[in-house]
Amino acid sequence: MERYAIQRFVTSGQQYFAPAAVFLKEAAADTPSIPTATLEFYMSVPAFGLGTFRLQGQVVIDSVSTALELGYRVIDTAQIYENEAEVSQAIAASGIPRDELFITSKIWIANFAGDRLIESLKESLQKLQTDYLDLTLIHWPSPEDQVPVEEFMR
Repeated sequence: MERYAIQRFVTSGQQYFAPAAVFLKEAAADTPSIPTATLEFYMSVPAFGLGTFRLQGQVVIDSVSTALELGYRVIDTAQIYENEAEVSQAIAASGIPRDELFITSKIWIANFAGDRLIESLKESLQKLQTDYLDLTLIHWPSPEDQVPVEEFMR
């Protein structure tokens, strides 16, 4: 097992420093290995993942299936992509245990209000056929602050 200590990263031309993470590279018998970062709270996050923006129907199913076969374990989707059910279909067909995956979805602006937020997350969980998301993001800031950040961050 090889270890790579990472103490800084660069994004959008800016350099940032973060607590050192450890990337683990393990040999897999039948799939390529993608490094993971073990965070301070011992959650392992693969370094690479598949985004599903603009992928629909059989295209998203095939893309997710292929990515999983190649060793990807992070799948990123969003409510606005309207493909959570198809992503779930590909995940289920893969036979990969849920605890080996890192699934991200994003809450769309129409669901920021307090009376919609939790229900929309439950809908996403149902479409994705999972009990939890590993990461839930606010997809886009509320236009013109229609729903104040304080409301959806409670």
